[in-house]
Amino acid sequence: MKLVAKVAGWLLLAVIIFLTLSPPSYRPVTKVGHNLEHLLIHLMLGVTFGIGYARRWWPVALGLVALTAAIEFAQLFVPGRHARLKDLVIDAGAVCLGVAFVWAMDIAASLLKPGQS
Repeated sequence: MKLVAKVAGWLLLAVIIFLTLSPPSYRPVTKVGHNLEHLLIHLMLGVTFGIGYARRWWPVALGLVALTAAIEFAQLFVPGRHARLKDLVIDAGAVCLGVAFVWAMDIAASLLKPGQS
């Protein structure tokens, strides 16, 4: 399970980097809207890395926030793209929320294990 989550997380990160730094015409547009697209893909990123690198919550969350900031900043150098503070806040918040969700589920599972006191 952890290996699958790690591979999925890194692939998802590669997709995010590609979609963020490629020309705007390559970016798919969905019916859910720009902000929700950002929230959902980064939430999935946080969940996959949270599962794949369990028990390393803080380094994973901080690393993903740093990566999201770097990716957003890199858009300043891509013609036709623009960096937005709003996107960074949504992206960073979503990855942290994803990691925190996995962390909370891990704690809940350990509390519910039979024979534990």
